[in-house]
Amino acid sequence: MSLPPLSSATDAAVTEAGHDRSLSAVLTRRLTGRHDLDPWGLDPDLRALVQPLARLRWAVDVDGADLLPGGPALLVHNQRLGISERYVLAAGLTRAVQRTTRPAGLLDLGVVEPVLNRVGVVPDDAADLRALFRRGELVSVGLERLAANRFTAGRCPLPPLEAAAAVGVPIVPVAVVGRELGRRWELIIGAPVPTRRRGSPPTPTELAIAVRRRVGQLLEAARAGRSAL
Repeated sequence: MSLPPLSSATDAAVTEAGHDRSLSAVLTRRLTGRHDLDPWGLDPDLRALVQPLARLRWAVDVDGADLLPGGPALLVHNQRLGISERYVLAAGLTRAVQRTTRPAGLLDLGVVEPVLNRVGVVPDDAADLRALFRRGELVSVGLERLAANRFTAGRCPLPPLEAAAAVGVPIVPVAVVGRELGRRWELIIGAPVPTRRRGSPPTPTELAIAVRRRVGQLLEAARAGRSAL
């Protein structure tokens, strides 16, 4: 499988930081002022430093990585409690295709919020999402939380779909399968849902229905083939 090229400013910055992430190198970059944050607060050094910790915390199998666009995209995934899924997705794609994923939607966690910004979490504001897509970023957003059934796709939020459609980036359905306190997870990536077509473009509601259906189909396939999870 050929890997998608590094196609965003975030990928390039994190890769550069990862070349030398020793404590001395990190401190040198701080002292010399070469640790610029991106407009959303991401710290490439910190992101590179936490990647090995993510590997220790989660073992993630990725299926369908070849379906991931080489450029910007909106990744829409299911979530049960909405705690680990976004970070499992980011960790799995970093390992599988060396791409950085920006989870959208800051949790109201007070002093923790700046830390989340530093590792790549971004607001789900439409203007921010459009700007991220124009930079070539992969952005992820979760479906409605459904704590009772981890193999069911919740409703799809419309604003991120509208932002993706405005810029013309594909929307990629992703099934995230695992248990909240477990180590083993699986990502199943589906074929992108196009946001452009001949004639009239699909409405956000049509996109939401299509994306939710595809995530549901991926979850059904996961339940049939990996019920032990």
